[in-house]
Amino acid sequence: MRITYVAVAAVALAASAFGQNDWPTFGHDPAGTRYSTLKQIDAKNVTKLVRAWTYHMTVEGAPVPAAPAAGDSAVGDAPGGRGRGGRAGRGGGGGGRNSEVVPLVINGVMYITTGYGRVVALEPETGKKIWEYESDSTPSTRGISYWGGDKTLPPQIVVGTMNGWLFTLNAKTGKLTTSFGDNGKVNLKTGIADHFPKGPVLMSTPAAIYKNLIFTGAQLQEEPANGPSGDVRAWDVHTGKLVWTFHTIPRPGEANTSPINNRFVKRTGTAF
Repeated sequence: MRITYVAVAAVALAASAFGQNDWPTFGHDPAGTRYSTLKQIDAKNVTKLVRAWTYHMTVEGAPVPAAPAAGDSAVGDAPGGRGRGGRAGRGGGGGGRNSEVVPLVINGVMYITTGYGRVVALEPETGKKIWEYESDSTPSTRGISYWGGDKTLPPQIVVGTMNGWLFTLNAKTGKLTTSFGDNGKVNLKTGIADHFPKGPVLMSTPAAIYKNLIFTGAQLQEEPANGPSGDVRAWDVHTGKLVWTFHTIPRPGEANTSPINNRFVKRTGTAF
């Protein structure tokens, strides 16, 4: 099976139309409206769309990995493991890895991820590859985030992974930003999975960005209740250092805590 990303265009569309309206975040804008003002494709010409180009998300010529056996985890736990990019039973059918990526289009460049460990920058008009970063972890199935840069750091692609890592790439070159975190990476399990080193901590949805902060949550196991916590955290985009943590189950001394919370706070990830 071959997984692809396909771009379509109306027959008469001019190349100059691309890039007139960026798609800079997963939901298009901070409100997550997923609304674009582009008007080239409408009810009158949608039936005339033809394929403009195809980008194959699998490694060209490489066999598609087999689906996980019954009882196997669908997500890798080890830092070096890619996992299979989705929940158990959602590998994509026929052994393919799951992808729900929403491409970003910023300043005339399209950024996507694949279920096979790659972050890719493409020319949106042609599908031609500009750069490719090969990760040892599967990026978020729903895509990546973009930070616009400042005087000290160029624009960055922010990548969360399906086995609990966070890293950033130079948006122009695709090179790992080694000044971020520990030689380029932040272990998202630290601080929320200390009692459950093998517990799943997934970044299935791209991080949110505000000013110089990267906000992360986590997809956890639905059961059993005991496991890593789903705390919301903020990280400095320049250094990868933890800025603050919001405990989804209040800790002793915090607002809205209770005796029940205090009993379970260190071990409960989802519900109790």
